Amino acid sequence: MRGSIPFKISSLLDYIIEFILSYGLISVTSIADQMQKLSSLAQTI
Repeated sequence: MRGSIPFKISSLLDYIIEFILSYGLISVTSIADQMQKLSSLAQTI
């Protein structure tokens, strides 16, 4: 039983890290898309 608790904690931490990384990548890509939209708007103006 003692060995299962650290495993659950480590798996939970891995899940959280993966979630943060994936969410961070999504936010970075969305920011890049917004920058491209702003640059295209600036070019049209």
